[in-house]
Amino acid sequence: MAFWSSSIFFLVCSKKIVIKSIIGAPIIDFITIFLEQTKKKIEELQKAIKDEDYLLIEKTAHFLQSSFSIMGLSCYDDISKLEMMATQKEKITAISTLFKSITPSYRTSIREFEFILKKLKS
Repeated sequence: MAFWSSSIFFLVCSKKIVIKSIIGAPIIDFITIFLEQTKKKIEELQKAIKDEDYLLIEKTAHFLQSSFSIMGLSCYDDISKLEMMATQKEKITAISTLFKSITPSYRTSIREFEFILKKLKS
C-alpha cells in the first residue's frame, strides 16, 4: 500500500513502513495529534449538525478541511463543500446528508493512519 499527501509519503511493504519525507513535527507526533484532534472535531461537527449550529459547523468544517488537506484524505473536497453549505446556511438535511457521505471515507483513512502509527511505534 502506498499513499501520499502534500507533506507525507508512506510506503508500506511487508509490514515495514518507509517514511519518504515529512515536514515539521516527528511523524509519530504528527499522526497522533491528527488522530486525536480529528476524532474530537468530527464528534463536534456531528453535534453541531444535530443542533443546527451553522457557525460551529462552518468553523469545525474549516478546521477539518485544513487537516484533511495536509493528511491527504480523499474527502477533502466534500468537507470544503460542507463548510460552504454552512456559510450559506443551506438546509440542515443537505448538510447532514453530505456529512454522512463523508463518514465512510474518513473512517477508512483513520484506520489506515492508526495502522501506520502502530507500525511506527513497534
